[in-house]
Amino acid sequence: MAPKRTTPSKDPCRLPASGLAIGLAIGLALALALAAGGCSYSLVAGDQLRREPFDEVAARTARARGIEPQGELRAQVLDQAEIREVLRETVEEEWPAEAIRAYEAALVALGLWPRDRDLAETFLDVMSQELLGVYVPGQNTLYVVSDIAPPPFWFRAISSMHRRDYYREAILAHEIVHLLQHQRYPELVELGDMAHHNDDLVGAVQAALEGDATRYGLAAMELGRPIPQPDSYTDTLHSELESREGSALADAPAIIRLTLTYPYVRGYRLAYEEGLELLDDPPASTEQVLHADKRREAFTAIDLGGPRAALPPGCEFAHENSMGELNLSVLFSDLGNAADAEVWQGWDGDRYLVARCNDRLEFFWLSQWDSRSDAMEFEEAYGAIAPAVAQRAGHAAPPVARRVERQVVVTTQGLAELVEALSSGARRQSVTSFDDYVDWWSSR
Repeated sequence: MAPKRTTPSKDPCRLPASGLAIGLAIGLALALALAAGGCSYSLVAGDQLRREPFDEVAARTARARGIEPQGELRAQVLDQAEIREVLRETVEEEWPAEAIRAYEAALVALGLWPRDRDLAETFLDVMSQELLGVYVPGQNTLYVVSDIAPPPFWFRAISSMHRRDYYREAILAHEIVHLLQHQRYPELVELGDMAHHNDDLVGAVQAALEGDATRYGLAAMELGRPIPQPDSYTDTLHSELESREGSALADAPAIIRLTLTYPYVRGYRLAYEEGLELLDDPPASTEQVLHADKRREAFTAIDLGGPRAALPPGCEFAHENSMGELNLSVLFSDLGNAADAEVWQGWDGDRYLVARCNDRLEFFWLSQWDSRSDAMEFEEAYGAIAPAVAQRAGHAAPPVARRVERQVVVTTQGLAELVEALSSGARRQSVTSFDDYVDWWSSR
């Protein structure tokens, strides 16, 4: 169904993709700030946004974030089915079909995705259910969902009393911050092809963008009280998620289920502590996001572009990417019987290469660790989950992890003989910041 094209009227009113506002995260943050919420004095009338309150929200948001919007603020009201189609169009524009198939195959090879699930369709199922608003950078347009479930009576009553649609104000303010981010920091929003091959960097940048949008979207509400403390926000969000049985999110594979709230929870903590400075110097790895004491710690960027030439006859390159600490935690939490965070802490950089060899998926994965003991711990722990990886991915035998000092190489059977050639040909560089990483990537 084609989306209705509307802008605020005088009467009635990214994929891994930045700009996605999860309604649950916004709603809980607002509930913590208000101890109430709702929308009887609605910003939405029919299929349009009401002009005057929309303009007020936009003005308060620009004031809170300290960025004046350039040009018209484009906003559209869509139902959930239409939002799904907008998301589908966005995914198809940003990810050509061949690229997303290769990415899905790579996640399958590493054990992060089941062979019997479609990655794009699962993503659309989850996001069309969970989000209540979204800013699409490629269209420079805000979307808000019309057919949301009614909030509790007391939420609606307070909104009516104050003649403000608190719930949708929070959604719109969050998305307007994303629009303002796009205008001020286009390099963070428009990662282009780099986003297809650098999951760890994308995860770090998403946390910064969503944390900034959550903090200043809440500040734009001008509620007369402080925004929520990070611990309160985190505890409440995680508690609420435990009750979401039967949803597309609850049924999603771990790589989606365990990471969906990460940019909001972890990003909000960063934005709460760093304020307006966060996007001027954003994190460049999920390790920098997950650990306050490693916020600006250097790590090793790795490129396997050169070693691709060493692939044997019958093998065709499929995909190259980085796992990072976040996806490492997902892999071990999902496939390990008793995952221990010590296994993935101590990460210092990684890169993997996936190839199709005679219709079978094979991979080579190089990781660098802070110390020999960290590398030994990872090598041992990976050996314990390797059979589960092989079973999920359909490998002929479990992948094998081999350690040399602080480096660990994991390979499937088909690429085992190429360990030395692939390892020695890898390009490495110590980086600390987002700018460091972009400069290094651009020099490939």
